[in-house]
Amino acid sequence: MTRSIFIRPLTLLAAAGLVAAGSPALARNTGPATVTVTASAAPDATSRLCMPKSTLGNKATRSMPDTICQTRAEWEAAGVTFKVK
Repeated sequence: MTRSIFIRPLTLLAAAGLVAAGSPALARNTGPATVTVTASAAPDATSRLCMPKSTLGNKATRSMPDTICQTRAEWEAAGVTFKVK
């Protein structure tokens, strides 16, 4: 069973802001982000998460849609790190 979750943009921006504040490299958007999500938002690696393409940092391309929906495992394969609380 695949579950689709859409992370609220403000929650994602707040998480990205905290990450950027703690890491100058991420503030320059050179690489994928570290995103903190609740356990209910990402219960397992097959859960789908929708996030802005800017989450991918320099791996994002202009041809990508503004919002990308992938499983947590696919995001992790692209370099995005999740901290599940």
